Amino acid sequence: IGSRNITIDRYIAAHRIEWNVNEKLKLVANESVIYAVRGFDFHYLMALAPFLHIEDYLGDLDNIQMGSEISYSFNSNRQIYLCFYMDELTPERIFKKDNHNWFAWQTGIKLNNLVYINDQFIFEYNWVDHRVYKHKFEMNDFYSHDQPLGFWAGPHSQEFFLEYQIDLRNNTNILFYFSNTKRGPVTEEIIFNKYNEIYENKRFDKGFEQKSIISLNLNKWFNYKKLNFSSGIEIINWKNYMFDINDPEPQTDDNIKKLSFNFSILYNIN
Repeated sequence: IGSRNITIDRYIAAHRIEWNVNEKLKLVANESVIYAVRGFDFHYLMALAPFLHIEDYLGDLDNIQMGSEISYSFNSNRQIYLCFYMDELTPERIFKKDNHNWFAWQTGIKLNNLVYINDQFIFEYNWVDHRVYKHKFEMNDFYSHDQPLGFWAGPHSQEFFLEYQIDLRNNTNILFYFSNTKRGPVTEEIIFNKYNEIYENKRFDKGFEQKSIISLNLNKWFNYKKLNFSSGIEIINWKNYMFDINDPEPQTDDNIKKLSFNFSILYNIN
């Protein structure tokens, strides 16, 4: 007649430090940990203590992530940035083939007032290894309700992203963006192999899905932004849309090509 799901309490702790070296250069370091089964762990409240050492002290059962960022502003209108993410760290193996260190990268450029006053251009590339976010103990996965808590496409993915928007007079905004995302499987075999030093899995060797989106939207605000009007058009090309990241077999090679229109009116009462 009914069912009840049994859940396990999980906790996430994180800390981050930012250093503005000067007006142009900014450096960031961050660290996070996921743990479960036990209750709230006060060890991870020590802001200046590295989580990696705490995890070792507690028995090496938790899931550690580490990251860093660097951004450089040539001026108020030009900025480049690079972000690095590492899932797990085994210092004694860091320069070996079986190092147990898995990475993700993000690099991008942001330009303001490029063609028109009050416009913004962003180009970004994201690359995520097929072994990140997943842990040997499923309860410590970097997920919430089957959704990755890091990059939105999850592990084993990459994306080219471009966005250009213009703020015109009379509270009018034009937004154009392009996204091309490719994603491969994340199976139990891949998770097993990464912890047992088996290197048979290569990137996208078990198939993939790929989605391309081109979008153009117009937004208009009236009456001091109480009333908002929005309309747009989207071109979608989705290759192998039936692809299942947990079970990529069999390959279907089904594709979707779609032209989509959207229109909305919103009114803010307060």
